[in-house]
Amino acid sequence: MGIVEAFDGCGEVDRLAAAVREWVTEGNPADNVLDTIESAIINGLVGSGKVLPEIATEAGRILRDRIRYAVFRPWDHYPLDEFGAKLALLTHGTEPYDGDWEAISDAFLDPIRDDLIRKGCPADVAGGWAEEIAGHSAHFAFEMAHSGGHQMGRA
Repeated sequence: MGIVEAFDGCGEVDRLAAAVREWVTEGNPADNVLDTIESAIINGLVGSGKVLPEIATEAGRILRDRIRYAVFRPWDHYPLDEFGAKLALLTHGTEPYDGDWEAISDAFLDPIRDDLIRKGCPADVAGGWAEEIAGHSAHFAFEMAHSGGHQMGRA
């Protein structure tokens, strides 16, 4: 098990995300809080003597991103499976990532991104979540294309 998986697996990412939410609610800028947590993670890993500084730095960056996503939890507002399936249905019959697909996808995802931003989610997290939905829609598009005439989700 890797460093990032160990933090995630023991619930440390969620615990740190809860702490960040609390500090942000108290008026602290999210990036300042996340900088402090990232530094503490890196220093703790390097200080253990078991992790090279380069690996600790990379693990700290990855964990910061995971904590950041867990703080703003875009999946609570736009669940990945539900909205990935909706986008797949909207784009059914178009070639992935061609002009028509892009136009339909943008028309569906831009309001989601904008709504997340209005709810306080940073633009890069909101945009990243919209990209996650777009990527996840490929799973459903594949399922629809290979269902042999059956309804999506049925064998």
